[in-house]
Amino acid sequence: MIIKDNVFSEKQITALQKQIDKDIAKYGGGYEECEIREESDHHGTTESSMWHLENKARMMFLQYLVDAKLFSPNAMKQLQLGLRYHVMRHPYTSSWHKDRLADWDSDNIDYIGVSYYFNQDWNYLQGGLYIYKDNTDSTRGHYVEPIGNRLIINDDDLWHGVTTINDPSVVRSSLQMFIAKKYLLQ
Repeated sequence: MIIKDNVFSEKQITALQKQIDKDIAKYGGGYEECEIREESDHHGTTESSMWHLENKARMMFLQYLVDAKLFSPNAMKQLQLGLRYHVMRHPYTSSWHKDRLADWDSDNIDYIGVSYYFNQDWNYLQGGLYIYKDNTDSTRGHYVEPIGNRLIINDDDLWHGVTTINDPSVVRSSLQMFIAKKYLLQ
């Protein structure tokens, strides 16, 4: 698990958020919206939204990751990735899952997940923690708070999920990228 804080500049964050808003607003806010309730690992989604980003925001985010020397420039050419913008609210939670397209029980990791958080402040008591464990049978795990400008790269595609957001006044906003592992430089 690779966890990096303060990965982008304030200027980059502002530009990225504006571009995401533009990409969503361009089509009345509903274009390319995911049907989050169809994914079996997402629960309590009635107050949450998720959008596929396939326009300028996707390219901007990927370029930032390439510039930070986290991913190969070849990723920009081949675009073997998906990017989603998540706006999650109480009572959202996510059960244990993996991000690869291959069989979850195999050693073949074709795709990995990348999470980036926009929240300015977060209190762990609000829930919404990124949780992961080192193997399927483990009875112990780890958590990461969804703090703004934090990037999590699940480079070994470990079992992971999200604890229930239990505070109705907070919004947990993030980007979720699913990218071919071969582009990871770390």
